[in-house]
Amino acid sequence: RRVPNLAIHPVENAAYRLEIGENELKIIRNADQLCLRTLQGNDWEPMFKDAFEKLEMIARWEKTIQLDNGETKLLVKPGGIFQSLKKDVEMVLSELDANGKVVFQHTGNEAIIDILQEEGRENKVPFKLEIRNNAGKPRHCALFFGSSNYRLIKAYNDEIPANSTVNAMQAKFQLNNGQAETSILKLIVSNKPIHPELLEQQNTFKLGETLSFWKNRDLLGVR
Repeated sequence: RRVPNLAIHPVENAAYRLEIGENELKIIRNADQLCLRTLQGNDWEPMFKDAFEKLEMIARWEKTIQLDNGETKLLVKPGGIFQSLKKDVEMVLSELDANGKVVFQHTGNEAIIDILQEEGRENKVPFKLEIRNNAGKPRHCALFFGSSNYRLIKAYNDEIPANSTVNAMQAKFQLNNGQAETSILKLIVSNKPIHPELLEQQNTFKLGETLSFWKNRDLLGVR
């Protein structure tokens, strides 16, 4: 059985689209037009099953990354009227030297880490990530490490006392000889315990992968 070419009218501002062509399905990310997955063949049932499973995985990842608790955006005044306001709960990313001392701190929403090479070898950049609870009451905080292939792994989950700081994560940035890599650190804050196992996403897929789903065309008389 053949599935004809379909003209799909994308939803305005949709982040992803599923393209259906002659013996082919493609999952496209609209932001950069990157083809995340290509399924080729004439066995449409498993092809669509695979495509929708991956789209559901992507949707769960996007939903978690975009979770936004308004309470985490509250600002608290640390002192006098002319002092700047702080976020209720904030993350601080610190680059470290070989002895573990802080050489640079990032407090914004984005951080660019320069990883240099020396004699063909990468100089990994050690770092630590602290969570500061500036509020006057304890907060439950869960930190997730997200990668560009839609993986989401818990890095920290605990209650942080009022007006205190914890070291939630310590590791090294590296590229593994790649040109660039994007990592996402997502912090979820709540007044109640958080269950990270409901949000984690261990299984993922290789971006740009092409899979084949061909039936025996000679026996079945399909193409």
